[in-house]
Order: sequence, then C-alpha cells, then structure tokens
Amino acid sequence: DDLRAGLFRLEDGQLVRGNAEYLPAVEIREFLFSFPIYRWLAGESHLYNLARDRAGATVKQLLAAARKIQSPPKAPERPSPAPKETETGGLTAAERLTVRILERMQERSNEAGAEFLILSVPRRLARDTFEEAFPHDDEQALPVVSPIPAFESADGAMLYWERSHGHWTPRGCRLVAETLVERILHDGLLDSCDESS
Repeated sequence: DDLRAGLFRLEDGQLVRGNAEYLPAVEIREFLFSFPIYRWLAGESHLYNLARDRAGATVKQLLAAARKIQSPPKAPERPSPAPKETETGGLTAAERLTVRILERMQERSNEAGAEFLILSVPRRLARDTFEEAFPHDDEQALPVVSPIPAFESADGAMLYWERSHGHWTPRGCRLVAETLVERILHDGLLDSCDESS
C-alpha cells in the first residue's frame, strides 16, 4: 500500500514525506468508536461489517481513480521495462520505495537504541515449495531473516493453511518463531537489553 497511500515517495532516490494521513476520515472513525453501540456493531454485527467492507472498497476505488485524474501518467520516452525489472537492481518502483521506508525505520530504531530485524514472509508456490518475497538490491543491507530453510526441511508438512490468505498452521508458526529466535540469539540482539526491563 506504500504507493497507494502516498505517505512517502522517492525523489532522486531519497525518501520524501508525502500525505500526512494513510486513510481519510480517521477522525470520523475515532469519533464513532467513542459510542458503545457503534463499538458493539463493529465488533459483533456481520451485516454491519459486510456493509462497511463494501463501502471501504468502493471508497478506495474512488480515491485511486481521483489520484489518477490528478496526476495522469507521463508518456514513456522509451519502452517500459518488464514489471519486475528496473534500471536499478531489478526492483520495481514499489519495491524500491518499500526498501527505503524500511531503511528509514532501521535508522530511527537504531537512533533510539533498539535493534532492527525484518521477517520475510515467503510465497507458497506448492506445499513444499517456497519463494523469497522480500525485495533485494545490491545497495541495501537490511537485516532480513527468512524461514525458507526451515520450511524446506519440514518434509512437505502443511505449513500454510490450504484455504486461507497465506496464514501459517501452528507448525508453520513454530518454525518461524524458532527461526527468529535462532537469528536473534546468533546476532546477539538481546545482549544490549537491560536485564531489569
């Protein structure tokens, strides 16, 4: 959603702040949630949530159309590259933006004295076949941990629910947790923590 939200954009490879809000009408939502009856409807009513989701999808489509009208695409001076390839490191514009946002997050975390680690969620191509989804280029050195080696050693066990939007089974969650713990301990990310906290 980085491109759609417009919170940040890249100018000459530098991350620049864009829109101030991710979603419009956040203040209205917070106002509505101050009423107990609305909180109950939002938490308990399937009909309400169906209507809200459909309205939200419609609003997103309208906002996307409005942004296209406000900033029509420039005519390309040369043929467009393939969707997954660009002039720099084989990343799409969305992937470059995501990497720069993550680099900024790492800078802020380190400035605050916190360690930073990214868990890459692989794509499932088949029950025992996975593909790295995290965008990599030659310039970035983000600390990324992938559970693919652990997944591949699971001997074809079901790690993603077959009928879901990519959710892990309990065994998949366990393998991810173990992978993260091993990386955190290996890199000594907890060594600088205050034992009293």
